Amino acid sequence: MTKQIIDNLQPGTLDGDSLYIAAEKINANFNEIFTHFGDGSTLDGGYVGLKNLNAGFIVSEGANSYTSRTLRANMGSGITITNGNGAGGDPTIDIQDSGVLPVNSDPVFYPNSGITVDVKGRITRIQDPSLLTNTQSAASTATQQASSATNSAADAQKLAINAEDSQFTLSDGTTTGFSALHYSAKAAADVATIGTSLSDAQTAATTATTQAGIATTQASNASTSASNASTSESNAATSESNASASASTAAGHVATALSHANTASGHATTATNAANSIGTAVSDAQTAANAAATSYDSFDDRYLGAKSSAPTVDNDGDALVTGALYFNSSSDKMFVRTSSGGWTAAGSAVNGTTNRNSYTATANQTSFASVYDVGYVDVYLNGLKLMPADFTATDGANIVLASGAAAGDTVDIVGYGAFSLSNFYTKTESDGRYYLKATADSNFLDAALNLSDLANAATARTNLGLHAVASSGDYNDLTNKPTISTTASNVAGGTANGILYQSATDTTAHLAAGVSGYILQTNGTGSAPTWVPKSSVATPTGVASVMKLSI
Repeated sequence: MTKQIIDNLQPGTLDGDSLYIAAEKINANFNEIFTHFGDGSTLDGGYVGLKNLNAGFIVSEGANSYTSRTLRANMGSGITITNGNGAGGDPTIDIQDSGVLPVNSDPVFYPNSGITVDVKGRITRIQDPSLLTNTQSAASTATQQASSATNSAADAQKLAINAEDSQFTLSDGTTTGFSALHYSAKAAADVATIGTSLSDAQTAATTATTQAGIATTQASNASTSASNASTSESNAATSESNASASASTAAGHVATALSHANTASGHATTATNAANSIGTAVSDAQTAANAAATSYDSFDDRYLGAKSSAPTVDNDGDALVTGALYFNSSSDKMFVRTSSGGWTAAGSAVNGTTNRNSYTATANQTSFASVYDVGYVDVYLNGLKLMPADFTATDGANIVLASGAAAGDTVDIVGYGAFSLSNFYTKTESDGRYYLKATADSNFLDAALNLSDLANAATARTNLGLHAVASSGDYNDLTNKPTISTTASNVAGGTANGILYQSATDTTAHLAAGVSGYILQTNGTGSAPTWVPKSSVATPTGVASVMKLSI
């Protein structure tokens, strides 16, 4: 077959077109292998190594198929079986002779051919030839090296970015240019690796082709040996079966080699696709970087950071923008740029509505410390309010008089701060929160005016927090008894004209009415009161006579 040669693989000379051309040549080589071997399953088409053997070796019994075949020995007096490595001592088998091995020798296995021969030169066993195994290994190596070439190409395209204002052309005709000179040395090394990997892949593909040819030769040798062995009638059937298995095994390995070859071709195509898409990815990254730089510049123009005094330009040396902020490290205050081109404190420096300071001046004293919001301070000298032209108040920390005060003068400073009211409602919020009910508004129900509006007595008791009381029975037997804290009236249980008193056990007791002329006598805290004769009570002393005068 015609071999495609990949050239121009010198480090530093590869570009997108070179990679694409190299991948096409690899693909052409593997397509040639496929065209030569067929699909590897029926061994027909271009499988010249077995299809066009000399007449008399393998005869096809079916159209274009070797699934059923007859082995015939049409050769002369003998055949020669040679080891694949060409080593000395290759056995020579002459079926007409008495043997090809020393008498009583054990069967000998030849790994390159995959056959075992007995003392008479008959094939007793056919296994996978080692050369076919080497073919499969070579095809696998080709696949791995092609994959390595693909990965190296992808890595190189990620890192190999041309110098600023230059361009490289990809296979699809698109162009992209970017500046990243600090990656150029690494990219050149990776490109050299790609060239080596592609060369290795080409060598592996050639090796796969050579090994497949060797497999064909070995399969032919196996068929020849089987044909010659068929002169031994007792072993003809066995030899035919073993030869068929060997041919089928060879076909399977060829199919495996073809599969790996196609896989290698696919990886080469993937490398080309990766090279075609690298420009778009880098372009997107550059766009994102530009957007980030723009956003940072906008932020840096507005947030100027800490300054010891009010700045006149931004951090880039450009004109200040309205709304810019900076922190004054001298006064510990944040300032904001106004639309009129000045700086104003972002928050009040005064805790509350006012900050008051009073000083007695020394001779010719001009500066007095006081915290205030710029533009919101009053200064008094000996009780007289000074005009703004009489003092300077610009830093929020000091008041400087235009003329020094005399010794003993009184200087009073009142600074005003911004404040906000919290926890209150505006009229709109109040109107939305507190609803003024109309008389006929169905959204609200009037409260019950009296107990008669309630559904039943149980509901009334529940609303009033009362308990049910039995309508009859001994009061002492009742539960939830009320406590009487006021004077009781009409307490039942006593006798007519009797007297109520509190007993020693803190209970209410009754004392029956006494005999006429008796008086009530207390007997101390430990005994109940009693009725006693008036005569038994001593006449009190010190009682003045009462005289009734008539006028």
